[in-house]
Amino acid sequence: MSKHEATESRLETLYQKSPLFFLLFTVLFASLGYAGFLTLIFLPSVLGVLIYKWLHPNGFATAWLFVVSTTLSVYFSFRLQTHLPKVDAAAQGYLLTEAKGAQVFSLLKKLSSRLKAPMPNAILLTTEVNAAIIQMPRRGLFGKTQIALFIGWPLFESLSKEELSVVLAHELAHSSGIRGKLIGWLIGLPEFWQQFQQSLLQQTTASDGVHHKIFRKYLIFLHNLTSIISKHDEYEADLRAAAIFGKALVGEALIRVGTNSYFWEHFFLPGIFEEKNTYKASEKNIFNQFEKQLSEATYANFCEEFQQWVVRNALTSEKNHPSLTARIDALGTHSISLPAHSQPSAAACFFGKDLPAIRKKMTAIWEASAQNCWRSNRSNEAEFGKTQR
Repeated sequence: MSKHEATESRLETLYQKSPLFFLLFTVLFASLGYAGFLTLIFLPSVLGVLIYKWLHPNGFATAWLFVVSTTLSVYFSFRLQTHLPKVDAAAQGYLLTEAKGAQVFSLLKKLSSRLKAPMPNAILLTTEVNAAIIQMPRRGLFGKTQIALFIGWPLFESLSKEELSVVLAHELAHSSGIRGKLIGWLIGLPEFWQQFQQSLLQQTTASDGVHHKIFRKYLIFLHNLTSIISKHDEYEADLRAAAIFGKALVGEALIRVGTNSYFWEHFFLPGIFEEKNTYKASEKNIFNQFEKQLSEATYANFCEEFQQWVVRNALTSEKNHPSLTARIDALGTHSISLPAHSQPSAAACFFGKDLPAIRKKMTAIWEASAQNCWRSNRSNEAEFGKTQR
């Protein structure tokens, strides 16, 4: 067992003993990062005031003291704020408006009301076979919390309306109530601090300084803590979704998403690329092709094989997520017969006449990403070839 696995095992044991204590401890530990950040802002001002008082013990002017301390605080605060990663969710996907996705917004409002969860500030369509919700203060550490819901367009194409509704309920459940907001804040902190550290290192050469080493250790342990919380929050979100749609449908949706994700990555996409990563531009819409393959007999056979393979291997689809098998077992739906790909798809149900235009837009986004990936691979191959000569 590696050191990381041993640490994770000990933390998992602590969580099992007292989830509430574990959560409170993580909140306190996360607050240390805020304390360090505020210290960086105000420490120079305090030192400046103390030096001024030491140099002028009898001429201590309150007005000048206020001016000096305020000026220094604002200056260093501004310098540090330039290192804070900006939360720009719209740059990470296609921003869906209520005019284009009225039925999607209507469903989200109903689910938000039932789950007592806030309505997302932004709903973005991505090209991944996944969905996620992100909660982050507007300025990274401070400010009003912004909630962005990311929905992979392949989910719209490959799930039924009911299955996609389960997925959306699961994601909204992550931000439900005070506990959901607290966990959402905690889970987002490690990535934020990592970006913050990288931004600082780009403008300083003191990467081996004591403060950087301490910060790295702090970040690693914070990530370990939040990973445990994140895994168990998945179970909680599944149960909240099951309270609305029933355990059987939630289990079916989980298996369907896992199946389609694996099918997309390992069977469908390889057919879009020729050997040696040569990008093959297609005259057809890629998502039309995806929908067509889902209706073919090969997909039905694949579903049966994949379901058996998941049970045997306890597949873990993502980091910070429990295995698909563990989530199915936690629901108590151990044997689920996955039906054939249903028609019409969620995309057809939710978007109707606007579907062709959105498909075209999402295909353009995917192709731009694929072209960049292809160019990067070709560049890496060329560089590797040079080193071998």
